[in-house]
Amino acid sequence: MAEPGLTKRPTFRMKKWYFDCVSESGDVLILYASELHWRGIHLHYSALLGRRGGDIETRTSMRRCVPGLGGDGRITLDAPTIGVSGVWRAASSQLEQTLFTSEEGAVHWHCMQPKSHTTVAFGQHSIAGLGYAECLTLTIPPWRLPMRRLQWGRFLSTEEAVIWIDWTGDFSRRWVWRNGEKIEVGTVDEAEICFSAEEGLTLDQGTVLREGRLGTTVLAAAPALRKFFPRAMSGIHERKWLSEGKYVRGTYHSAGWAIHEIVDWIV
Repeated sequence: MAEPGLTKRPTFRMKKWYFDCVSESGDVLILYASELHWRGIHLHYSALLGRRGGDIETRTSMRRCVPGLGGDGRITLDAPTIGVSGVWRAASSQLEQTLFTSEEGAVHWHCMQPKSHTTVAFGQHSIAGLGYAECLTLTIPPWRLPMRRLQWGRFLSTEEAVIWIDWTGDFSRRWVWRNGEKIEVGTVDEAEICFSAEEGLTLDQGTVLREGRLGTTVLAAAPALRKFFPRAMSGIHERKWLSEGKYVRGTYHSAGWAIHEIVDWIV
């Protein structure tokens, strides 16, 4: 079945998978796998961003990397060109949302695993902990979206799973899910998600995983992508954190790890 809003045959299509895993001690691994089709060009891209023992590591490849989706709620990812092999086992039900649609195309978000039990091996090391998996499909080029800031994040603990997407610009919308239920919140920023006067999620912004303009970070590591995208994409600024988070509701609280980011379209 086609994703909502994506039934028209597009001239641009980008499919981007995102996976992550954070151990109890705060070691983290983030994996990206993308396919891009536009004007007869077909590109693949995969990347790793990780932190182990305080050291941040990145790897990239232009080889094809497609996750294996098992019928038992398990996702496998084998990316030998960046030295990664992992398994994500679903611990919650999937979520879907069409984030934007127009005559030109759409953006569809499919969170395959809002919470996972995950084991990932890379090099001679491995990370085990709670993880997350999503797939974003765009049939409109990202530089044509009427948005100027994106705030995205996920917080996972033993008891809780909170996901937020906050897009602002000419088109502005906010989506927040807690344990699979879509809810309204008061504010979203890099330090706090405020549900109400007595309920919220605080984020310590303890570790910056990546910061800078895409032209000096993601695109600098993948020259083929830099040629594929217009020059304006190089100016987009990203800040990505690993935070110790705490969800509080009255006297109840639950501690865990959050991965979150702010992306600004500076054009």
